[in-house]
Amino acid sequence: MSDRIIATNAVSLAIAATANLTLISKFSRGPASFVGHSIVIVGWYISSFLLIPAIAVASISLQLPSTQGNSFSQAFYYACFACGLYFIVSSLMLISVYAARSGYYSEEAKCVRCETALTYQTIIFKAYLLIGALVFSNIEKWNYLDAVYWADNTILTIGLGDYAPKTHLGRSLVIPYAVGGVLLLGLMIASIQSFLTQRQKRKTSSIMKETQHALLKRLQSSKSKGKINEEDFKMFRDIQERVSQKHRWILLFGSGTAWFVLWFLSAAIFKRTESVQNWSYFQALFFTFIALMTIGYGDLYPVSNAGKAFFVFWSLLAVPTITILVSSMGDTIIKRLKDNSTRLRNLVQQFGDFSRKKSSKYSARSVCEGKTLDTEHRMSPFQNSPSIGSRRSALTKGKMCDESTQPPIGTENRAIEHGSKDPMEEIGPSLGKGQPYYHYLLIKEISNVAAHLFTSPSRKFTYDEWAWFLALISRGEHAGVSRANIPDEFEWVTSRDIGKPGIYEEGNGSSSSNWLTNGSYLKSGKSEAQWMLEQLIMTLKRELIPRVEERR
Repeated sequence: MSDRIIATNAVSLAIAATANLTLISKFSRGPASFVGHSIVIVGWYISSFLLIPAIAVASISLQLPSTQGNSFSQAFYYACFACGLYFIVSSLMLISVYAARSGYYSEEAKCVRCETALTYQTIIFKAYLLIGALVFSNIEKWNYLDAVYWADNTILTIGLGDYAPKTHLGRSLVIPYAVGGVLLLGLMIASIQSFLTQRQKRKTSSIMKETQHALLKRLQSSKSKGKINEEDFKMFRDIQERVSQKHRWILLFGSGTAWFVLWFLSAAIFKRTESVQNWSYFQALFFTFIALMTIGYGDLYPVSNAGKAFFVFWSLLAVPTITILVSSMGDTIIKRLKDNSTRLRNLVQQFGDFSRKKSSKYSARSVCEGKTLDTEHRMSPFQNSPSIGSRRSALTKGKMCDESTQPPIGTENRAIEHGSKDPMEEIGPSLGKGQPYYHYLLIKEISNVAAHLFTSPSRKFTYDEWAWFLALISRGEHAGVSRANIPDEFEWVTSRDIGKPGIYEEGNGSSSSNWLTNGSYLKSGKSEAQWMLEQLIMTLKRELIPRVEERR
């Protein structure tokens, strides 16, 4: 009877290994075909169904003597965990494949690099743990599954102390083994955090589509006429921030709930498995908390086969749970504390340096006349030149020079501080106001936006910057590019797109500037700098290709 159980278990393991290899191959080649998904899902289902009769037979015929205090071996409980995991994961993957093929999420989201890295790192981590357990079981003469329990304690830095190497060779090898395990664990945690970041971006992008529909409804009103003023833009930014914060707090609540469930529910299970030690629920609760915090006093530890097997499964499950909790706390509670401490520090500095700040408040000078800038002429955080609104106001008062004498946007502070001049600044004004100057502006802005491509947190452009960039992309030379002639209300969505989804086509300049239609920033799932850089490069490409073809 035991031979049949072992054979069934071996077949189940072989089929599951084949499914796992297919899964690895799927990630290596990118999005898999229907056949690849089917092999993985069906393989895991078969492995789960094969283990069910094996577990049922073993529970009747392979019980241990009651004098040992254990009804079943650790292998029996690991088989139960494997059977349940095969079924749950295959069901989740079946739902995921169905959702992907039904168009629930985009093709771009189906295979993410961080998910692939996390899959490989998890497999390597488990292999490292199991191979190390095999080595130390031979060195220390331990039972293999007891060695797995020890390796789990060691790599996760829990260290309960019930198992420890006694031989000189074992103590010598535990040093590099523990270091390697901790490094692999750190890589896996980093991949989990990257995965969470990508999921958060995708979730925020999907939620922002609801805001897009709300803005489109507003644009249908007779007053807006397809235009969004600066107040509307600020309102959108507020909505964007509230949606992002709401999602972060929901993630914190969910991860916190999962952590508490993992804590309290596992305590009830350990109370049951360690009945031979007469643990109370509070003792089990104390043990699980100490283990989750990786403190490991060593006064309490599982001795039953069920307790050891569940401890390995439970501790590995705790790794992503705690990682998600800590990451979400960093985005919410810790961020709030840091912001409050920054405000407090700024208040103290403002109070202590009030006199110095008062003397330096009006130290900025006008570019053309050297006059002190009024607070109305604020400096855009992205450019060193005054914002569009201040230029417009100054032009009406005659206080600013002609646009052709102004430095193009993005002039670096260091050029002013060191008295040096960007060579591009000498080229720009000499190009006149035709196509060469327009191409120069595109190249200049591509350079400026690229500098913010990998900043953290990601750069968010102001209303003036969006208006300028969109005018540069969609209007260009045909409307006379000038930073002074941007209107108070910019046509973010063309009138023909109001009330109906637009169609983005590469090479169509008018559609590339749409902010609320298909192909827009809101639907791209990219950062503002990345999306804007792609649009500027596409515009420059569209401008230069005809000239290259003319010269052929």
